[in-house]
Amino acid sequence: MKIIILFLIFSFIPQIHAEDIYVTSLQNLSLAQKKGITLQTVSKNQSGLVAVKMTEKQRKTFAQVMHEEKHTCGGYTFAGTEYKADLLDQSLAKIFNFADFPVFDNKEIKNQVHVNKVRSLLSADRYKNYIQNLTDFPDRAASSNNGVAASTWIMDEVTRIKESFKAENLSAFYVSNSRYPQKSVVVTLEGLSAEKPGLVLGAHMDTLKRNKPGADDDASGSAAVLEVLQAVLSSKVKLDRSIYFILYSAEEVGLVGSRSVVNHFKNNKMQVEAVMQLDMIGYQPTKSIQKMHFVTDNTNVSLNNYVKQLAKVYLNKTDAQLLDLKCGYSCSDHARWHSAGFPATFPFESSFSDHNRSIHTSRDTISLVNIDHAMQFVHLAAAFVIELGEPLN
Repeated sequence: MKIIILFLIFSFIPQIHAEDIYVTSLQNLSLAQKKGITLQTVSKNQSGLVAVKMTEKQRKTFAQVMHEEKHTCGGYTFAGTEYKADLLDQSLAKIFNFADFPVFDNKEIKNQVHVNKVRSLLSADRYKNYIQNLTDFPDRAASSNNGVAASTWIMDEVTRIKESFKAENLSAFYVSNSRYPQKSVVVTLEGLSAEKPGLVLGAHMDTLKRNKPGADDDASGSAAVLEVLQAVLSSKVKLDRSIYFILYSAEEVGLVGSRSVVNHFKNNKMQVEAVMQLDMIGYQPTKSIQKMHFVTDNTNVSLNNYVKQLAKVYLNKTDAQLLDLKCGYSCSDHARWHSAGFPATFPFESSFSDHNRSIHTSRDTISLVNIDHAMQFVHLAAAFVIELGEPLN
């Protein structure tokens, strides 16, 4: 009966061109309206989500308001033809959503030798150099030539790494999207058991446009993905599961790049065991010294708890140093995986109330990245990849 009711409700939704549809929260919409942004509402649900129609100009203004008033990224998610699914009643969606299943509750941490071997090969200097290379672009915007060049640079760097290590089990491909020229880069380290679901370690490569170096948001995460890839190859540890190292395009404009990536995985029946998103890991305000924060919405509670255990075992963190925070909307690429049914985790640099106010500006430079703080997340990501990747003795 509930399915029929939902069908009847959505059958009366106005037919609006899907390319203009974005999903945000009622709270964000109310704030935008107070700032003089008038948007056409398409539909809304009882969970506080609303689908709205936005022009490109309105989208940019909306994002600027969210940044200035709430100190967050855009505050919306590009929905396209999927917006109806995005607005399904959350309690109903959870019944069918494997992304919420407690599949990691009894997962053992048992690969310390392999994890510590990889961790010993992580380089803070190389990590910092990756951030510098990425911030050398005037911006990495999805719509700009600089953004396209950044994507090409990443692919060239992966090719260099492959040749350097003579890694025959390493491959890479681009994933395009229908809205922006910048492409996502998916790097596959093939495991020995192709039938097992793989792991995703991801970050977004893009920034906003014009003089936006994006050191913390998100060169810090992108550099971490490349650094972990290097260390895993250097270690020569053999993994049973495949690892997908992904640099997403067009995150800042509504998770457009990760939408295409997730659809590619689904369309090609590429199974995923778990996803970790690294988006802003380098800024350390005084209140966040030695702390790690975990986003609780659009993530898997069981996986979050498992990754916290990894932090305790490998980084000597205490419960008091591992804190939860709520984003309030689909604030990074992990949300695309979660909505598609894949368990995701999203460790973050600080509380949202105390986070980097220089993101989305020309001030987000490498000088604001605390390399020691960021490397804690790099080590955590390495532990995630090796423990769940099932190394062979």
